[in-house]
Amino acid sequence: MKNLILLAEDSVDDQILLKQILHKAGVVNPIIVVGDGKEAIEHLKEPEISAYGKIHPLPKILFLDVRMPKIDGLEVLKWIKGKPYLKGMLVVVLSHYGEVGTIKRAYEQGAHSFLSKPFKLQDLYNLMKYYKNYWDYANPLPADAPLPHPSQELSGSNPQDLEIIS
Repeated sequence: MKNLILLAEDSVDDQILLKQILHKAGVVNPIIVVGDGKEAIEHLKEPEISAYGKIHPLPKILFLDVRMPKIDGLEVLKWIKGKPYLKGMLVVVLSHYGEVGTIKRAYEQGAHSFLSKPFKLQDLYNLMKYYKNYWDYANPLPADAPLPHPSQELSGSNPQDLEIIS
C-alpha cells in the first residue's frame, strides 16, 4: 500500500482545499479524513486494538489541525508522543497564521512542521522538498530532481469547483 495520509481537520472547506493542493502537487497518497481529535486517535491506534474491528494501515503522514472538537490537536500530539510505533510518522500541524505560541507548543510536543491557513501550494512544495520520502507521486521524480515551482495559489478557489480526492 502507498504511504497513507491521515487528515484530521474539522473544517470541510480546509479539507477540500488541502486535498486539492495535494492533487495539484501530483501527490497520490491515499487520504483518510477525520473531523476531530478523537477519530484521529482511533486511526492512530495499533491495528490490532482498533475500535473499527479491522486491521488498518497506519498513516505515514498526519496533517493535524490544532483546533478541533472533542480532543484538540495538541492533546493528540501528546498522545502520539507516547507511542513508539508512530515515531516514523510525519506530523504536520495546521494552524491559522499568527498562532505562534500554539505552533511553538506543537513543536515541543513532537510536530515536524506546520502549514498556515489558508494553505498555499508553495508551502506544500517546501514541505515535500524537505521530507521527500513520505510522498507518492503520479509521475515519479528522479531522486535529485527539484520539485516544480508552483505557478498559482489556490487560496481564492471556490470549494464547489474543487475535485474531492479520497
